[in-house]
Amino acid sequence: MRLRRVFAVLGVIAGGAVPTAAVALSADPFGAPEIADPTWRPATNFTEGVPFAGADGAGNMLLATIYRKTVSSDDQLAVLERCGSGPVTWQRTVLTDVAGGITPGRLLVSRDGTALATWRVAGGGTVRHYSSVRPPGGDWGEPQLIVSDLNVSFVQLAVSDTGDAIATWVDSSPSGTWASIRPAGGAWGAPESIAATNLTSDVAMSATGDAVVAYKGSTPGWVFSRYRPAGGTWGGVQEVLRNAYQDTLKSLMVEFDGTGKAVALANFRELNDTIRVNVRSSTGWGPTDQVLDDDGANPPNPSFDSRILQGLVRHPQGAVAVWTRRPTSSNFTDDIVVSRLSAAGWETPQKVFDLPSAFANASVATNDAGEILLAATLLYRPATTDVNDVRMSIAPSLTGAWPDLTLLSPQATPVNQFRDAFAVGGGSAFYVGWGVHGGSNQRTEVVATKPAGATCAATPTPTATATASATPTATASATATATPTASATATASPTPTATATPDPLPLPSATPTPTPTAQPSPPPPTPAAPSAIADFTTLPAASTCVRGHKLTVKLKKPPKGYVVKTVTVKVNAKKVATLKGKQLKKPLHLRKLPQGTFTVTVTITLTKGKGLTERRRYTACK
Repeated sequence: MRLRRVFAVLGVIAGGAVPTAAVALSADPFGAPEIADPTWRPATNFTEGVPFAGADGAGNMLLATIYRKTVSSDDQLAVLERCGSGPVTWQRTVLTDVAGGITPGRLLVSRDGTALATWRVAGGGTVRHYSSVRPPGGDWGEPQLIVSDLNVSFVQLAVSDTGDAIATWVDSSPSGTWASIRPAGGAWGAPESIAATNLTSDVAMSATGDAVVAYKGSTPGWVFSRYRPAGGTWGGVQEVLRNAYQDTLKSLMVEFDGTGKAVALANFRELNDTIRVNVRSSTGWGPTDQVLDDDGANPPNPSFDSRILQGLVRHPQGAVAVWTRRPTSSNFTDDIVVSRLSAAGWETPQKVFDLPSAFANASVATNDAGEILLAATLLYRPATTDVNDVRMSIAPSLTGAWPDLTLLSPQATPVNQFRDAFAVGGGSAFYVGWGVHGGSNQRTEVVATKPAGATCAATPTPTATATASATPTATASATATATPTASATATASPTPTATATPDPLPLPSATPTPTPTAQPSPPPPTPAAPSAIADFTTLPAASTCVRGHKLTVKLKKPPKGYVVKTVTVKVNAKKVATLKGKQLKKPLHLRKLPQGTFTVTVTITLTKGKGLTERRRYTACK
């Protein structure tokens, strides 16, 4: 069965430092399950593999989801906000109303309560990327255009604590990496050139509005950055990370720590995968060849061939990095490795959660109390069928001990499984989320110890939850171990409290009414311009993991009046195929694709007119 994701949120731990009993989960700290959305909606258009959820400095949570008026209607972007009390309500606001649908982008929440949601619309010979912003205590605003360009991809965003935002993207024509700044309460500024390359990149914004963009340079493919102080201009190019092997960068993350320093984390393929790191002080980046984890003695380990970055998050006094590693790309015996950055530097050795015979994806979050939450999805086989559940551990600080992983989700069965765990922190609260899978009642659930959300707005009328049955939550006793097959003593949570019984497919609220995104009129010349590379090819959805290290690129009959000259395909910027002539009538099968996350770029050259390029980031099935 293909693994599919539904976003569900489980759990808030609120109120300052977590006591020892709560860390060990000797008692159930969670309330009754809440159903944020009673209808299961596969997130087919969420392409980056990151959770679209966030929380503000008061611990109030928002969750992005796909909205459809009917099962067959177009995808639209909606935001669900947890609000009210006795019972809590999940209030939906639909942000888009576009003929032909949209592709959801991101949802980010600032500490002050500013929320930023983004999406893209294709048509009329271009692709337009939009945002909508909800100021603290206000309503969602009208769409604002970020960039309109057929060749733009990999739009990434970051926000400050007070609602300033930055968007970055790569463009194939003209080639380069670009950035735009949106001050709180303002509009997106003119695009500024960051680099001439359009390869892997990441962006971060500090609490006070400083910005950094890290990106892969041209061969030999080292990592460079540009830095912009709040209210200032972009500084010059600085080298961040390098190694002794050309074009081996697999993945890259950048974030600001709690003291305002930029942190870069990258995975390079150096015979085996190697995690490298650097920290930027007021005088610039440190040594560019620092290694955090490889097959050496830090931490002691047997040969681990494959590593996958999972997260890099800010901590009030530093930062926390998480990655997984396994002996080979096809061996599912994973370790989860956590390393914490404090004033003393990166901890040595890092904490290693050893998970024999189990696959894990991991997520990490921090809160204002300095606590660190690690949540992980484990896949294991207790009998004859693989099942998934979610485990967690909470460290009290950057130097405090990590308890063993304990069961956080309900106990998994073949018809009730819990996958794709993610963690969000806000104020003194933690949220952990997952998708519910396996049976006919697949849904979005929430449980929380935080008794209330934000004050519910008078409008729109809440489309609350409860036509599906929520699953009672059980947590492991303090003696439970991280081994998936170990028995755990669990206690069931109270029966879920219903908050309403809406239509299973409720219509969007009458207010606020988002302004429809204008659709440009089709160009008059004949033949009509192709709207996107999708007029020529069919690429697998980026939200679907790649099985067997292979995927297929199918070529369509070109629109009337257009002739394809060549099709060039690259994997992680390396050319793997150029098709022409009769080859254009056959599908292209890409085999031996990389483990982890990789980028496929398809460029179509036409006999007349402008060429088209599409990039998609895929992740190998684990």
